[in-house]
Amino acid sequence: MPAKSIKKNAVFNVIKTLMSMIFPLITFPYASRILLPEGIGKVNFANSIVSYFSLLAGLGIGTYGIREAAKVRNDKIKLNKLVTELLLINLISTVVSYILFFISIVFVPKFFEYRALLLISGTTIIFSTIGINWLYQALEEYQFIAVRSVLFQALSIVFLFVFVHTKDDIVLYTGMGVFASVGSNICNLIHSRKYYKFSLSKDLNLGKHIKPIMILFGSSLAISVFTIMDTSMLGFLSTNTEVGYYSAATKIIRIIRDLFPAVFLVMFAKLSITNSEGNTEVFNASVNKMLNFILCFALPIIAGLLLLRNSIIIVLSGTEYIPAIRSMCIMTPVILFSSWAGFLGGTVLNSTGKEKIYLYCTIAGACINLTLNATLIPSQGSFGASFATVVTEFFLALIYTMLCRNNIKKKFLFKNLSQYIIGVTAMVIPLFFLGKIINSLYLKIILFPIIGAVIYAVMLLIQKNILACEIIETLKKKILKNRQK
Repeated sequence: MPAKSIKKNAVFNVIKTLMSMIFPLITFPYASRILLPEGIGKVNFANSIVSYFSLLAGLGIGTYGIREAAKVRNDKIKLNKLVTELLLINLISTVVSYILFFISIVFVPKFFEYRALLLISGTTIIFSTIGINWLYQALEEYQFIAVRSVLFQALSIVFLFVFVHTKDDIVLYTGMGVFASVGSNICNLIHSRKYYKFSLSKDLNLGKHIKPIMILFGSSLAISVFTIMDTSMLGFLSTNTEVGYYSAATKIIRIIRDLFPAVFLVMFAKLSITNSEGNTEVFNASVNKMLNFILCFALPIIAGLLLLRNSIIIVLSGTEYIPAIRSMCIMTPVILFSSWAGFLGGTVLNSTGKEKIYLYCTIAGACINLTLNATLIPSQGSFGASFATVVTEFFLALIYTMLCRNNIKKKFLFKNLSQYIIGVTAMVIPLFFLGKIINSLYLKIILFPIIGAVIYAVMLLIQKNILACEIIETLKKKILKNRQK
């Protein structure tokens, strides 16, 4: 299989993620006003519960599958055997997950009022399994992934505006969210015949995959404690309204944060191959380039969100969600901490086969998050959950930095960090005073990102920042190339 361009794959994956950003930015403001905080809280609580059973069904196969399939993707026989083995394991775990899922719905009293929502949301479990999305990521088929994702998200938006009109349409809203995921996975299943054919044979060896899969599953389970458990614990220890506030506070932050993993995902297969070839210099250069990328974009985004906090909450969710502003403010650093930790832990450590270390770190983070949530949520509600998340992500970012210190060029990053701080400062000061003049919330949301981006970019170019100069150089080449055509 010919080598795929990292830049091209990153572009397609970012397009997919951008659409994943735009999708909730269209649907959430509409749905939050129709369903109100209590309705949004119910849907997100149900989705958080289903997420645990999805984790059990998926085990650690997603990450493991990408890494292992990337190694054998040029050998069709080995790839076919690997996919069959992993899919069989995945189907067994899915059956177990569904058995536990239905037992929970029947016997857990808290779930009685959420049964309809849980059953609809629960359909994603089986379709995630048969969708074998990890195969497409290993084969770097990001164009296909992006196209089918955008198509079904667009159809879901149409579904929302046609069928969801009152707060009683909560079941239809849940179904709308499920449709985009299920549709994409059905397309995966149909299209997968181009690369893979399911075939049972005597030489299948499921056992050799169990240990690494379970290690990665342990990491996924631990991570879920501070990515899903906050919503679940809010549902159990507080109210649906508090879950609604928390959803509003974290919505935009999680949307933006997920842009970074879109690039990490593309890097994962490449880093796995580079590490297996023993090319340490190229490996470390790629790591530092990505860390520099995170700093460059995360810092101005955090500053911008803090400046626009009131406007974002009111415009996206409505005045009923004003109590969520405090939680949103404290959550903004998560964009940096989570992206930093996600890359060094989830991508760098896993691509070098250090799953056990990654597992131990995530378990430690999970314990911190669980303790803080249990302590703070009863008295502080959504703000307590937000505080617990920030502390946990900071802890993980710090630990992973120490573990990957040999891969990090500190002087390089500190030099760039100082440039980014100067750029952010130059951006924030005029925007702060401009905010005193402009009263329109919508105008602020439109103008601030544009003005801020221009000031920030100019400041980086004045300082001859390496990443900014590289982006400008790439754009020049593309423009020149288009003119020559």
